[in-house]
Amino acid sequence: MSKFDAANVARMERMYASAPIAEQRAKTRAALAPRPGEHGLEVGCGIGFLACEIAREVAPDGHVIGIDNSADMIAAARARADRQGLPSSPEFIVGDAARLEFPSGQFDFVVAVQVYLYV
Repeated sequence: MSKFDAANVARMERMYASAPIAEQRAKTRAALAPRPGEHGLEVGCGIGFLACEIAREVAPDGHVIGIDNSADMIAAARARADRQGLPSSPEFIVGDAARLEFPSGQFDFVVAVQVYLYV
């Protein structure tokens, strides 16, 4: 299993800000088609790019939770949401993609991009 630490967070920050990856996220959001008021989960949220973008789309009454097994990734995702002025959504928590501990029916959608390469 890969170790995601502060050095990887910095590398991912540069990579995920690139135009091709931003375009991939836009296509993912278009396919997902989140609507205002919906509640969603991003499994393997990493540094929070996608979850923050989706949080804006489900605002003001929707909510997004992002999980990742790396505390460094979660800290970076929380910092991103704070920098972007996102209030209470998205919420980022340390979690295990192989053991999702949420009640059935809690989410309108779940998205997982790349994470299952690591599970």
